[in-house]
This record gives sequence, C-alpha cells and structure tokens, in this order.
Amino acid sequence: MWRRLLPIAMEYNRGYGAAAVIYTYLIANVNGQPDNDRYMSAFVSVDRIARDTGVSRNRVAPLCNVLEAVGLLKTAYDYTGNKREKLYYPQYYSDLTDEEIHVRMAELER
Repeated sequence: MWRRLLPIAMEYNRGYGAAAVIYTYLIANVNGQPDNDRYMSAFVSVDRIARDTGVSRNRVAPLCNVLEAVGLLKTAYDYTGNKREKLYYPQYYSDLTDEEIHVRMAELER
C-alpha cells in the first residue's frame, strides 16, 4: 500500500495519505464470523469512522473513494427493512495495474 498504491493516489492529492488510516480502521472492524450475512465486511457509520479515527466526517467518503480507485476497497449497500447501511469490504491486495489506477484516480478527480 505505502510503496505502490498510495504514492500514486498522492500524486493527485497529498492529503490522500489519510486513506491509510481509514483502510486500517476498516480492516480492524471486519466481521470475521462466517455464519453471518455480513461476513468479511465492516459496517460502521461514517460518524463512527470519523469519531474513532479523528478524520473529518467530510473526508471519510472521498478517502473511501480513493481506496476503491486503487483497488483496496469494495462497497455495497445492505437494505434491512427501510434502513440502508453501507458495507465496506477491505481488499488485502490490489490486482490493478498502475495504469488502471491512474485512470481511476483521474476519473475520481473530475
């Protein structure tokens, strides 16, 4: 992450280094119970992520978008009744090429 992926992201914005804080926080909060519907996902609110990490609430979503762009995060929504929750699936490696990451980061910056 620090040697390849974040340096590419930080070419677009030096502040994207804070994505590492979000990434490690999500990994620490992954549900590891195989018999659960939300297995291997972290389902924490943006407010909780902000409170626990010290990253501003307004920066959480953009930093998650960076993690998705570099291939370290996938997201999905879970609808339970009339409630929608975002599920975060941290990936342990990115299979994207540097060129693919540059294209995704350029799209993100538009």
